Amino acid sequence: MNKKVLIIILVVIFLAVAAFFVFRNKNNSREEVQKTSSGSEMIFFYGDGCSHCANVEKFLEENKSVEEKVKFDKKEVWGNKKNAKLMVEKARACGMSGNSFPVPFFWDGSGCFTGDIDIINFLKGKANIQ
Repeated sequence: MNKKVLIIILVVIFLAVAAFFVFRNKNNSREEVQKTSSGSEMIFFYGDGCSHCANVEKFLEENKSVEEKVKFDKKEVWGNKKNAKLMVEKARACGMSGNSFPVPFFWDGSGCFTGDIDIINFLKGKANIQ
């Protein structure tokens, strides 16, 4: 009888410790997502090897003043799952549905732009260039 009680107590302690670590890890990952998606920062999401993304990059190279006037982060999504997850989060904030979204993709802090032409036009407007 004493062995059964001891085993039950050990199992309960083990389950309590395991539950603590599982819930702690879930809360930490939620906080991380909230930190990276808070604020109104602008982000340019692209894929390595994407021809339309290359068009935006070429525009930025030819118009260096754009990146001086318009501050934004660049995040590659095809090879980086964390960046891809952030892009999905931003797309959903814009009311887009699904699990994958096209690149290039630009988050302006509250809205989304997809495609090289729309992104280039947005950046031209923000930088006040023709």
